Amino acid sequence: MALSENEVNRRYSRTWIKCNDDARSGYFRNVFIQAHGGEFVKNGKYWEWRQIQQPEPVIEPEITDFDYTIADSVENNEKKRYFIFTDQENKHYKVYSMKIFMDTYKLNKNNIYEVISGKRKSHKGFRYIKTIEPQVEPTE
Repeated sequence: MALSENEVNRRYSRTWIKCNDDARSGYFRNVFIQAHGGEFVKNGKYWEWRQIQQPEPVIEPEITDFDYTIADSVENNEKKRYFIFTDQENKHYKVYSMKIFMDTYKLNKNNIYEVISGKRKSHKGFRYIKTIEPQVEPTE
């Protein structure tokens, strides 16, 4: 028996009376949730049923090709933390040295760190994607 949200929330319908005005309304609400899912929310004096929408899982695309790598030196960069930024043309930047990155593109230090912390969306077209921490080998 499929019930629409309108049938459950329509005042004085058989289901509405069972879930609101009946002496065992708490029991009926629990049985209804087990059968149909969703939740009951208090709306003033009465209970309203709402179906819970499951959010779509967010799958981050793996970024493997970088248009630019900004580093102070090329050697030993695998052991360093780096930041991934993107610009307005969707070019990806792998940034090992923030100082060189900011000097190269004339970026303001405070503004770029606000972009990283999430207080700003972008600075001069650059958006922060994520930080990659180095993989530390366990020592025995």
